[in-house]
Formats: sequence, structure tokens, C-alpha cells
Amino acid sequence: MEFLDNMNGEYDVIVLDIEMPMFDGMSTAKRIREMGSTSNILFVTNMAQYALQGYEVEARGYMVKPITYFNFAKVFKKITKIISMNSHTQREIIINTKQGINIIKLTSLKYVEVVGHSLIFHTENGDVRCVRKTLKDLEAELNCAKFARCSSCYLVNFDYINTISGNTVTLFDGTVLFLSRGKKQEFIRKIMDYTN
Repeated sequence: MEFLDNMNGEYDVIVLDIEMPMFDGMSTAKRIREMGSTSNILFVTNMAQYALQGYEVEARGYMVKPITYFNFAKVFKKITKIISMNSHTQREIIINTKQGINIIKLTSLKYVEVVGHSLIFHTENGDVRCVRKTLKDLEAELNCAKFARCSSCYLVNFDYINTISGNTVTLFDGTVLFLSRGKKQEFIRKIMDYTN
């Protein structure tokens, strides 16, 4: 009750025991959702029959008592992946252009291309040219598992890739990018890591 009364903002993970005095974990979870929270809820219980009720509150998982390290690690690996994906989808990058400052959501960024001494950010909303950044600096700044270079000229968002064949990467919009021999093995490894 004290937690609910003082709850402000979002939490990465809220761990609730289903059996608690006064206010059980399932009722607490329902109240958390009614307050508009999208926090990841994880239940601890010795009663597996509550698992179906967890769908009502969009629980991310259950740990059945007694908790083993294997079960704990498995559930938290899943939750940390969800947290990581959510944080990347909400991220933005700020770039300087001749016209001023642009803010680009990473979810809308398809790929970045080097043309001369400029970077062109190809987004769902159109192209933006940036003159004050290198592809190497951008890659370090993004530090994001879903972006990788397929050549020295392109940094690609894995979410937009449709196929990889031979020495080309084709995006869902039909754009074909060159996949260099020197980058191919690392590029494919990064995609496999990301999708796994």
C-alpha cells in the first residue's frame, strides 16, 4: 500500500509476490496498470495456477518458489532485453545541418550514407544532410545493437533490412546497399546477435 501511495514515474521492473497480506500481488498489479504504468511486472509465487491471470496485467514473467538461479537468470534475461529494446525505440539523435538542428528518432532512421564530406540520414520522413559528423563518430555515439556498417559508406538499421544476398543489402522500401567483403562477416554476426 505504501508503494502504491508513493509511486511516481515508471520503473524498469516491479517484482511482486502474489501472496501478500492485505493487498495481494495480482490486485497490486491491476492497480499499477490502472495508474497508467507500463513498467515490467514480474510475479514471484508458489502457485503456478495464477499464471493465466497474469495476462490481464501484462506480466512479463513468473518465478515459482523456490527460486533457482537458472529460472531467475532466464526471466531477467528476457526482461533486460525488453528494457533494452524499449530504450532504443524511444531514443533520438540530434544532428546539426545548415538549416539548423534536427532531432531524428532512431525508430525512423533507415540508414546513414556518406557522400563526400557529409552524412545523409535517410529516414521515413525524408533525407537530412549533416556536415559536422563522421560515420565513425556517429556509430560510437549511437552505440546501438541494431545499427551496423555494411560498408565504409553505409550504417544500416537492422529493423529495415528485408534481405541480404551476395554483396547487397536490400531494405523493405526496395533500397539496395552495397555489402563489402571486409564488413560482411561482422555485419551478419551483429544481425544474428540482434535477432537472437
